[in-house]
Amino acid sequence: MTPIKLYPPKPDKVYFFGTCLIDMFYPQAGLDGIRLLEREGIEVLFPDDQTCCGQPAYTSGYHDEARAVAEAQLDLFPEPWPIIVPSGSCGGMMRTHYPQLFAGSSRSSQAEEVAGRIFELTEFLVHVCHVRLEDKGQPQRVAMHTSCSARREMGLAETGPGLLSQLTNVTLVEQVRASECCGFGGPLLCATRKFPPLWSKTRPKPLSLPARSTS
Repeated sequence: MTPIKLYPPKPDKVYFFGTCLIDMFYPQAGLDGIRLLEREGIEVLFPDDQTCCGQPAYTSGYHDEARAVAEAQLDLFPEPWPIIVPSGSCGGMMRTHYPQLFAGSSRSSQAEEVAGRIFELTEFLVHVCHVRLEDKGQPQRVAMHTSCSARREMGLAETGPGLLSQLTNVTLVEQVRASECCGFGGPLLCATRKFPPLWSKTRPKPLSLPARSTS
């Protein structure tokens, strides 16, 4: 069970951990996340030396290598400000697995402290900023898939859809089996090509079936 997290008041400053995926493939998504935070009057600091959270090595069983990567991130956030992560998998790694990864080491207390300041972006916008959105766009029909890590490790199945539901011109189409994996499987995809084809045979096309709209 995901423990209940007590949320702090909205801060004046936050750190932004952009993740390597966004850095390499979707930089605009990272910039948009920063704009959402700045829209709430928050100063966003982006540590230049940040790299990977260490999750790919950790979930592949290379814990020593993951620890070396994660250790390089611990010193990037010296001030007691929240650390915003626009990814459920990276956020789950840093919040849940950093304390496990450094348990019994000289970095244990620091890993615990950093983990306690980790917030996924939509979680922070909903529960800390209490953001209220005004829709000024054109009507859109949108489907959203919440990742396994965000749903199960961080307990954040509702924050993304909750934000979208505030947009009056957005029709949110819900997947019939929304809690299932998207099929990526993380490092499993790199290790074998068998999983995605098997997954695709057992899972229906979720958006071709009747869906419930939140609009």
